[in-house]
Amino acid sequence: MKVMIFSGTTEGRKLSEMLSEDGIRHFVCVASEYGNDVMSTESLAKVHIGKMDSDEMREFLAGEKFGKGDVIVDATHPYASAVSRNIKEAAAVTYSTVYRITRGGADSADSAIRYASIEDFAHSIDATEGNILLTTGTNTLAGYCKNVSEATLARTFVRVLPAKESMEICHDLGVESSHIIAMQGPFSEGMNRAVMEEFSIRHMLTKDSGEAGGFAEKIAAARDLGVTVHMIERPYEEDGSDICEVYEKITGHSYKRHISITLAGAGMGSAGAMTDDVRNAITAADAVFSSGRILGGITAKRKFEMYDATSIASVLEKNTDIRSAVVLFSGDTGFYSGAGPAREKLCQLVPDADIQTLPGISSVSYLASKLGETYNDAVITSIHGRNTEADIKRLVSRIIRNRKTFALMSGDEDVRTVCSNLKDICPDMTVCIGQNLSYEDEKITKLSCADASKYESEGIITVLFIHETPDTGYRS
Repeated sequence: MKVMIFSGTTEGRKLSEMLSEDGIRHFVCVASEYGNDVMSTESLAKVHIGKMDSDEMREFLAGEKFGKGDVIVDATHPYASAVSRNIKEAAAVTYSTVYRITRGGADSADSAIRYASIEDFAHSIDATEGNILLTTGTNTLAGYCKNVSEATLARTFVRVLPAKESMEICHDLGVESSHIIAMQGPFSEGMNRAVMEEFSIRHMLTKDSGEAGGFAEKIAAARDLGVTVHMIERPYEEDGSDICEVYEKITGHSYKRHISITLAGAGMGSAGAMTDDVRNAITAADAVFSSGRILGGITAKRKFEMYDATSIASVLEKNTDIRSAVVLFSGDTGFYSGAGPAREKLCQLVPDADIQTLPGISSVSYLASKLGETYNDAVITSIHGRNTEADIKRLVSRIIRNRKTFALMSGDEDVRTVCSNLKDICPDMTVCIGQNLSYEDEKITKLSCADASKYESEGIITVLFIHETPDTGYRS
């Protein structure tokens, strides 16, 4: 059985990768050099580059001797209805089986203003004010540029693939170079927001490109910024199957995804405080999971604001295109981190995953280096997230008995509470408070115990208590 994939989407590329993982050689047709460039270097596909009409497709399939029992997959874009018709016409002559890969439609854009065509949108947008962002690619750009006023075109920005052909089309249609945003998607919500903010966008045009096309992330960013969403509706209702169903029809068995999960220490939180290994893992990952604070400082293909293992496993199950994921934890994965419990839980929930751990820079080692102190001779502890009266009492006791104690705090209230308990017992103590370490607003303050008992400042706090006259026999 021979397999031909007409690819124009992420799903086409992913299906090719899935077949290659199984050692299945196949053909892939892409419209441009760029489509070939994004194919996996490990693919077992023979790639044909160039657009074809139905006659050229028929000739191509005949040349590769496609016939009854062979499979042709239409993985072109939901809006490429003419291409899908050509594929059906060409395939009918070969008697090959045709499968259409479809995407789920929009369920998060109820407030979008909808249009039947790009021309309808162009005629309507002239009456608005504010900058416009087109995220619909170059195939429909002519229909827009030829139907809007010069004033409207002057306030229009277009986001297109970073390919020479795309740039030439934009220039030929009169789009200014400074208004061309050449980027490869899909984009995270944060990246969409950054683009809209940078160019003061008030109107965004999108297609109903579905989950794999990054549709939800665009809508979320637009809503957050108050940008009006305009959407070109799909040209017709599609009948088809999702990528895993097509894979199963071709191979006769369900897809067993090869997925890798990296649990990584993000350092104190800023991108500059991450190790090269962690940064490289983020760049290579299909998705990154973490807290909003950490995700805000990184660029990734897709971001999910969560680090609970059960929630992550659920996302991985639903998003079959994610085959490499990074879960970022604050600080170091071996120092009061959620990485250990997460690893144990993910091993149960995603048993076939390859799970590895990458260390990070802890706030203790960072603060010690800033202060010129060592920490191999110090007590290291944490009351972050566990600051009950009993926890505070244990920490106070350890500080009194030791010369140096590093402690992670839940906030400034912990600093005040601990130091209020210490100021009469250890009046000579030095309290070194590291706030928002590694960030632009990083602040390191040295205070007496009495002054620290009045400390007020919001942020992420790590403290070094230096007690030159420890009472090793102290019992609370």
